[in-house]
Amino acid sequence: MSEQGLKGATPEQWELYLSLFSKLGTLESVGIPELQSWKTMSGIPKGKTTYAVYLVPLVFDTGSAHVELGIQHNKSKMEFYSVRFLSDLLIQ
Repeated sequence: MSEQGLKGATPEQWELYLSLFSKLGTLESVGIPELQSWKTMSGIPKGKTTYAVYLVPLVFDTGSAHVELGIQHNKSKMEFYSVRFLSDLLIQ
């Protein structure tokens, strides 16, 4: 994850996030990522940057979930710019 993404949340926000995530239980398997969207943009300071969003199926001992991964790549550097867990258990 990018440094900006890691430093963007307070310790309290991380604690809340991890507490909610623990509702999913134990991870049992990870499925094959499916490309949802992508785009390439050109800019003067960074050159060409490609952005992609993947949906990855997950199986926990409590049931199925997905993680949506946002990835950016430029000049041989790849970073996650977003990670979003999708599960009915997380909204209860």
